[in-house]
Amino acid sequence: MDTKDIKYIQQVLQEGSVTKAAEKLHITPQALSKIIRKIEDEIGIELFERTYFGMTPTKKGQLFFDSRK
Repeated sequence: MDTKDIKYIQQVLQEGSVTKAAEKLHITPQALSKIIRKIEDEIGIELFERTYFGMTPTKKGQLFFDSRK
């Protein structure tokens, strides 16, 4: 994982939506979703709960985000 990956997941956390985050990052939502899955596979935890209404951090995801501050 590199700093660009951190920027991507922080944007999703801030926006609560892959679509909105992708728009701000100037990439497609599909590409951003793929990046998030790659990061989750790499670190071995699910960072976000995916719902019809958007993305919210899982408990483990929130701990991960809090440790990055």
